[in-house]
Amino acid sequence: MRFPPVGICHNCRSTDYDWVDLKEAKLYSWVVIDRPVIASLADQAPYIAALVDIGDDIHMPTNLAGVEPQMLEAGMTVTVDFQDIEGGFSIPVFRPKD
Repeated sequence: MRFPPVGICHNCRSTDYDWVDLKEAKLYSWVVIDRPVIASLADQAPYIAALVDIGDDIHMPTNLAGVEPQMLEAGMTVTVDFQDIEGGFSIPVFRPKD
C-alpha cells in the first residue's frame, strides 16, 4: 500500500497497481480545531483533524465526523465515509465504527 495514491511505486518504480477498498482504519492521532484560520470553516468549528492508520503503518490525514472529542481514544476503529463538498467533489472522512 502507498499513500498518497500516486501512479508509480516510490520503492521499485513500478506503474502496476490495484485500488484497494478501505473499509476501516485505526485512529492514530488527532487535534480539535476550535478556531479555524480559514473563514469558510468557521461554521464547522469545533471539528477534529486526525491521522488514521490505514495499514502498513501509513497515516492518512483526514477529518473525524460523528463523534464528540471526549469520546476519542488512540487505536479506536473508524470507518471511511465520503462528504460532498463544493465543486462536485467528495472527500474521505472517518467515523467511529458502530
